[in-house]
Amino acid sequence: MAKKNSIPVAYLFIGGTLLISLAWLMPTLPVFALIGFAPFMAIVANNPQENSLWNYLELVLLGLFISFFSAALFDPGTLVQVILLSITYTLPFLGFAFSRRVLGNKTSIITLLLYWLAVEYVLVKWGPSHANFLANLMSARADWTRWNTSTGYLGGSFWILICNFFVYKAFLTNQKVSWLFVSLFLITAIGPIFYSLTMEGPGLTLIQMTALYEGDEAGLTQSYVLKGEFIARTSAWVSVLILLFTFVRNKANRKK
Repeated sequence: MAKKNSIPVAYLFIGGTLLISLAWLMPTLPVFALIGFAPFMAIVANNPQENSLWNYLELVLLGLFISFFSAALFDPGTLVQVILLSITYTLPFLGFAFSRRVLGNKTSIITLLLYWLAVEYVLVKWGPSHANFLANLMSARADWTRWNTSTGYLGGSFWILICNFFVYKAFLTNQKVSWLFVSLFLITAIGPIFYSLTMEGPGLTLIQMTALYEGDEAGLTQSYVLKGEFIARTSAWVSVLILLFTFVRNKANRKK
């Protein structure tokens, strides 16, 4: 259940935007990525069910725009691409707001994570060389994500999202710190890094993912060719089912 917190939305916006922007601007130390997305989750969770679906989403859109513009090192030539990416990645937040409006406040914020991964998968299928992914935040620390040979490149995006989910649950749902979720965050953040550092061989790169989805399988392992980005792909299918159920429930509610 998404619980409203008492932190002002303006503080969440500033904190999330600053942390994610720093993660893009400091690629050799992308730890901010593991906590910076959580304030955006709290922003959309702060939107009461009775309010407009768009309430607070303009802050999410602006925050994403600033962070993606930071990733492009504020190059004016990337402005159109950054705007399009920001709008695209605001859709998971809108989808979550819509699902919660129809299905009720018990709708888990994990739905937002599934929608985000689904959008990333759509962008992969559409043209990964023209998109930006949360997993790219770890590109300068590939030694942290060697395990993505088992999860797919976008397993890095899932890792970032689930860490942020635990941060959100630990600190941003009410006034009390949940030490259970603090522990889960630490395990989820540190465990994969430690495991990766003990592994041998390189992990998957954005170039390899792009090659696979543009039809070039040369140099790729048979396992990756067969499985592809199965975490993001599975999230996409689950998201479709959730959305279909939401639309059916919404139509049924209107007939009452």
